[in-house]
Amino acid sequence: MRLVLTKTKDPFPLGFVFGLVGLVALPAFYLLQPRFPALLSGCRFRDWTGWPCPSCGGSRAIRDLFRGDVLEAFLHNPLVVLGIALFAGWFLLSLAVEVIGRNEMEFILSRREKIAARILLVALPLINWGYLIWGQG
Repeated sequence: MRLVLTKTKDPFPLGFVFGLVGLVALPAFYLLQPRFPALLSGCRFRDWTGWPCPSCGGSRAIRDLFRGDVLEAFLHNPLVVLGIALFAGWFLLSLAVEVIGRNEMEFILSRREKIAARILLVALPLINWGYLIWGQG
C-alpha cells in the first residue's frame, strides 16, 4: 500500500468532511441519548427476532468512549469502536495533509490488497455480529 499526496481543487477532502460531521454528531448523540431514550435506544431487529443486530451495543459503546472507558466500549461493540477509530485517524490525516499544503491523500492498493480489503469489509461485520450473538447467551 502506498500513500500518495496530490494537489486538489476541492475545498475540503472527504476525510476532513467526515471528521467534522463526526465531531458534531457524536457529542450530539452523547448529549441527546439520555434526554430522549425512547428515540435513540432500543433495537427493532432484536424485538422482532430475539437476536442482536450487527450494530447492537453501538450506543453503549459511544457512551463508554465519551466516558473514557475504551475497553468497556470495545466489549459492547468492537466494530463501532474500530470504525470510530478509523474515521478519527482518517480525519487527523486529512487535517494534517490540509495544513501542509492543501493536498489530497490517495491510498494505492495492489490487486492482492484490494482483494484482502474486500474480504475484510465482508468478514469483519459478520465476525462482529457473531461476537454479539455469542455474547448474549
